[in-house]
Amino acid sequence: MNSSKPIARIAQMTWYQSQNYGSVLQAYALQRTLRNMGADARLVNYDPAPWQQRNQSSLRKSKPFRAARVCQQRLMGAAPYVSDEKDAAFHAFASKYIRETEPVSLFEDFSILNSHFDAFVCGSDQVWSPRCYDPRYFLDFVADDRLRIAYAPSFGCDKLPAEASAAMAPLVRKFDALSAREAEGARMVEELCDGECQVVCDPVVLLEADDWRSISRRDGHLVSDEYCLCYFLGRSEENWERARGIAKTLGLKLVMVPVFNGDVRRDGLALSGVGPLEFLSLIDRASYVCTDSFHGLVFSSIFERDFSVFERFKAGSSASQNVRIENFLRMAGLEHRLLRRGVSDADDIACSIDYAASSKRVAALREQSLRYLRGALASLLGEERE
Repeated sequence: MNSSKPIARIAQMTWYQSQNYGSVLQAYALQRTLRNMGADARLVNYDPAPWQQRNQSSLRKSKPFRAARVCQQRLMGAAPYVSDEKDAAFHAFASKYIRETEPVSLFEDFSILNSHFDAFVCGSDQVWSPRCYDPRYFLDFVADDRLRIAYAPSFGCDKLPAEASAAMAPLVRKFDALSAREAEGARMVEELCDGECQVVCDPVVLLEADDWRSISRRDGHLVSDEYCLCYFLGRSEENWERARGIAKTLGLKLVMVPVFNGDVRRDGLALSGVGPLEFLSLIDRASYVCTDSFHGLVFSSIFERDFSVFERFKAGSSASQNVRIENFLRMAGLEHRLLRRGVSDADDIACSIDYAASSKRVAALREQSLRYLRGALASLLGEERE
């Protein structure tokens, strides 16, 4: 008689269907981590746009709330730049590395998921942003006898509008385990539910450099010369000018992952067919990275590259997402790598980053985050809760 515990079936609710490197790779990272723990994890194949069209409530029409897909593109800087090669690379990655459910859209479709999964995990990414509120990402469809777990969702802000708090609070209180990606987010969760919320790392940090290298494109160099990689989600000409100056100072070729159509006309080499695997390889092999992207920063740290991270948003802007970059830099002890708008470069770009202390901090947060996840799933994984 086989007395082994059945495999835990876990559904993930997150953003992963846009051509955004961070979104796709964070979804993959959490799925791989869950599978490494012995679970059968699948992403819920959900397109929020039709739900938005059917549910034009006064809450949804109000200014702080936006259609989830539109908001995701706006928040994540989804690229107007498209190419057949890029599209093919993203599809190839999803086909090989992403496991998902059949498409779901109606509430009845979501309810049926309760009979197929033992636990539901929402996050990471800014799925709890008040600017793109969607109750599905708060697991409103999950039955009471199923586990609800939040892994590193982000609000993308440091204060919730009153209307958002009123909508989110009753849903957050139903969770069995709560965490957030930023300290500010954890504070807001605790205010919503009067409970505890742990700060955990973005899912991409759950995997180490060698884990990422095991899937990144290794079939020859995408760029033959030593290069400075530029990946900017914002349109700041000041940031581009400073990046060009860094590349010139270091004697490096300027290589770009284009986000906007205009990027391909900039001085330097713009690569057209960059999918998730190529993105990883380009950062790993860069001599220097210039970015305003949170995940561009995090992968530069994982691969221990020299980098400068630029402010994407003006200080004080209501749309600012600078907080997540500042949080990561503070945690890693790399605050000096941030180049603020309108401020002379504070760091010496010719000085390589000493990752000895930083890597220990990141490793400690990774282990703390893995403990949280194992503890949240302990009843399903057959482990003692820590």
